[in-house]
Amino acid sequence: MGLDDTIMQTIHARTSFLPHEVSYAKKYADVMGQVTGRRQLEYGKLQELVPAKLTWTAMGVERPTENETLRKLG
Repeated sequence: MGLDDTIMQTIHARTSFLPHEVSYAKKYADVMGQVTGRRQLEYGKLQELVPAKLTWTAMGVERPTENETLRKLG
């Protein structure tokens, strides 16, 4: 949900993804670059996925301690 500044109306959008459309441990490639000191968009990279370094904080969870992990494993 958002606000369209031009028509000052609330805009709603909804989407869904199929399992084969979801990529784990990937992120979109950086499309911003610099050529001779000027910013440039590299449109060819808009759909490019690159490996992403996953961290516990990036996933929004606290890292479990070793004792908690061993307790869950039984």
